[in-house]
Amino acid sequence: MDIGFFTNAGADNTWSLQECAKWAREHDFDCIRLADRGAADSASILQDPSVLRDGLAEHDQYLACLTSHCNLLDDDAETAGLEQERLLRAIDAAAAIECPVVLTGSGSPVRNGTFYGMFSSPPGNASDRSDELVERYRQMFTPIADHARDRDIRIALDVA
Repeated sequence: MDIGFFTNAGADNTWSLQECAKWAREHDFDCIRLADRGAADSASILQDPSVLRDGLAEHDQYLACLTSHCNLLDDDAETAGLEQERLLRAIDAAAAIECPVVLTGSGSPVRNGTFYGMFSSPPGNASDRSDELVERYRQMFTPIADHARDRDIRIALDVA
């Protein structure tokens, strides 16, 4: 079993990829999970996959998972579409660096992250949007699942 951790290495006000990978090796970690920001920005990876891959390998590390938490359920269709495109790019980036897993979530139309409306409310209450949001997620996620399958990338869902 390999042991790793999550970080935003390379993003603003964080440590660099090199600092992160060196620290990981010095502390007996095997791998790192990076967010699709900073050192693991999908556009940068697609431009030159070797920078990330070689930067980790230099310290005997590898990318176990690329994390791309996208809000596919945003009520604004344009925003949700941009989030879907971001997740598709993350899948392409993961394939380019031979990272087997992309971690994401469903998102939420509201900041509290509920389908059922108010917390502690049972399904079927007046603010319940479950049916609408499950259908929206199916429509948004099906092309993502197909894209990942075609690139031999597994999708992991992070649920709170």
